[in-house]
Amino acid sequence: MSVSMTLALTSIDAAAESNPKIYRWKDKNGHWVYSDVPQLGSKEVKLNASALTMPSVDTKILEQTDTTPIIQYTAKITSPEHEQTIRDNSGSVYVTGTIEPRFTQGLSVQLFLNGTATG
Repeated sequence: MSVSMTLALTSIDAAAESNPKIYRWKDKNGHWVYSDVPQLGSKEVKLNASALTMPSVDTKILEQTDTTPIIQYTAKITSPEHEQTIRDNSGSVYVTGTIEPRFTQGLSVQLFLNGTATG
């Protein structure tokens, strides 16, 4: 059994108000609605005031101003190995490598040989 709820609270300050009042009723779709403003047919919900006290939470991480993530990639050629002799009479050299972390769609890699883009 699943229960769907809509929460429509304005401002509740349990410390400032010694007896906060919350009301609930079912909307036209049969979902429970909670509010601090009573509606026609609503019933008051009794609250345990001690359950309304919550510890403070450090929100410094939310103050981050730069939203552009900085991702540092590491590229490594896995083949051929450094200083490896390549014997291929066709003149072709096949290069394989790894990049971490894995690229997202739309990024690409360019291989340079002696400062010149190749491939």
